[in-house]
Amino acid sequence: MGSLLFVVFLGAAVMAGALATLTDEQGVRSVLSGVFDEALRDKYSEQDLDGVRIALQRECGPFAGTIVQDFGGISVEVDCSAVRLGQASDLPALFTDAYMDKVYFQTYSCSFMDCFSQAQGAGKAVVLFSKHANSFFITMMWVFGALAIIGVIMIFASIRHAFSALKVIGIDMALAGLPAFFVGGLRNLVPIESVPAGVAAPLDSVFSFLSAAYLAIFGIGIILAVAGFVLASKWPAVKARKAATGERVQRSFTPRLGTEAQYRKKGGHGVHYSDQGQPYIKDRFGRVRFIRKSKKK
Repeated sequence: MGSLLFVVFLGAAVMAGALATLTDEQGVRSVLSGVFDEALRDKYSEQDLDGVRIALQRECGPFAGTIVQDFGGISVEVDCSAVRLGQASDLPALFTDAYMDKVYFQTYSCSFMDCFSQAQGAGKAVVLFSKHANSFFITMMWVFGALAIIGVIMIFASIRHAFSALKVIGIDMALAGLPAFFVGGLRNLVPIESVPAGVAAPLDSVFSFLSAAYLAIFGIGIILAVAGFVLASKWPAVKARKAATGERVQRSFTPRLGTEAQYRKKGGHGVHYSDQGQPYIKDRFGRVRFIRKSKKK
């Protein structure tokens, strides 16, 4: 159960982190700037673009602070001071700033999931690429990360032996990191080169984030698994040597047990002695447990 919890939520945390990267302010700003730039250049020539700028300046006049423009059914306020000072090439950035102020930082009265499910058509994209969504994905990334840590704790609690738990965690991390070898192929299926440059950059950053995160998880998993296997294979020899020399074998999670006399009353056949005369027993897993000597009367 712990392994399943760890693998599932570790992968979910990575995906939530990727979505948080895609919807952060800089990523959305880059997407919008690319979309506006391509839309304006498809619709207007360079000369016409200058005409658009002049028309906006005329609409602003000498005193207006903002003017309202419509973008896909969404009314946004354009800063007239920027219109008066700007060039035709500044129009995409100008429209992007206006859109970000109006839409990206919009305050929602519903949760992200409720807002997204209630939105229709292009409204879903508006909700998805918003600060509201970005905050949701960041929160979920931390929640999934905490649940993955709980999975690790469950693994240690169920296996108890530290080296065996280390092996399991390493194998689980390696499994969770396997998507690293498929992200590159998935990226090639997405025609990034055919989308606007402003859109391509954030998408590429998401694939880079996924590839780096999954590869790091896979690498750490392999290291932990190998370390667990090596330490687990060496531990029985160390345990036998310490038992033979009378050295105390350190154990986690297990307190020092009863006295020699108490165990002899239960049958005594399970009490052994090291070369130094130290009494010990073996538990059901074959592990050495030193016990206290009975006081001589």
